[in-house]
Amino acid sequence: MRLAILALSVSLLSAATEIPQGSHVLLRMVNSISTRTAREGDYVYLRTATPISAGGAIVVPAGSYVQGVVSHAARSGRVKGKAELAIRIETITAHQSFLDLEPVWNEVAEAAGLDHPFLEYAWVRTWWEAFGAGSTLHVLVLRAGDRPIAIAPLILTPIRMWGIKVRRLGFFYNAHVPRADFLIAERPQEVYRAIWDYLSRNRFWDLLQLCQLPEGCQTLE
Repeated sequence: MRLAILALSVSLLSAATEIPQGSHVLLRMVNSISTRTAREGDYVYLRTATPISAGGAIVVPAGSYVQGVVSHAARSGRVKGKAELAIRIETITAHQSFLDLEPVWNEVAEAAGLDHPFLEYAWVRTWWEAFGAGSTLHVLVLRAGDRPIAIAPLILTPIRMWGIKVRRLGFFYNAHVPRADFLIAERPQEVYRAIWDYLSRNRFWDLLQLCQLPEGCQTLE
């Protein structure tokens, strides 16, 4: 059965201008997907079919790449039923979308039983507003269906190492942050696998530097 219903939640972002929430986006598939082979956590690639404008200017040109992740796949039955495939967009790169993430972030933090302030949304946002100049947000939100289960608080920063320009991906971190990590509420093994798979497939970074991980945390295992 190769016919599937696609449910898309798309947030196309620009560093300069925010696209109004609820905007409709026409996308074209880059790679084919089938409910026969698709599994939760698989990545799907699309491109914008038409440009997107905001404030009288094009903020997302046609042909821009968009990435989604399969959150649910169900094949149709022999007698009745129809195939179903749900896809969610997971990457947060714009400041306004980061601000809008607060209730989701707080929900995950509470479910994770967070026992220190350094992964709380208020702390991370304050740090970003004080020290984020020159970096780009690249926060990953992982969901099981519609339910958020983990957040990877990452930023991309251009730096020089031994005179060579590199793109460093890491936590919201400097000398003012004694502890950092991924924020995981449930299904940690699947979450880690999804994060590492995402990062290995998307090499927009040159150096992955995860500082201030506490001793004994699962991220180090």
